[in-house]
Amino acid sequence: MKSDNLVLIAIMNNGRDLHIAKTEHWYRIPAKSAPKRLEAVSYLAFYLTKAFGEQKWSILYWAKINGYKIVKRSELLPLEADHPKSDEKYYKLEIGDLKQLPEPIIGKVSRRINFITTTLKKFKSAKEINDLFNESSLENES
Repeated sequence: MKSDNLVLIAIMNNGRDLHIAKTEHWYRIPAKSAPKRLEAVSYLAFYLTKAFGEQKWSILYWAKINGYKIVKRSELLPLEADHPKSDEKYYKLEIGDLKQLPEPIIGKVSRRINFITTTLKKFKSAKEINDLFNESSLENES
């Protein structure tokens, strides 16, 4: 069941995938590593990696999820038909126009993020990555 209250934060580690999200309005997640509650999420936001220079380790873009389907990687990226993962299944999240946050949600340090599920209220009020979590401040733990 879909909730208008949940946001999935996913990793964005290259410019090509950001371009696809902006222009073709989709994002892919390997089915074998997808979060368990993917069907319940209404929004998708992107954690930018070091590939994005000064915007690295931040969340700046987000969009509404309009739907999804499971397809093979080769269907998503036909020019990479001989890729080793071309036969693997992926969720193709169909998204609306990307919106840009007025201020990015920043990370104090580099961290490995696969997925974070948070509420829309926390997402809209967050100033840093720790604000997205329910309990402990992960970046401040030793």
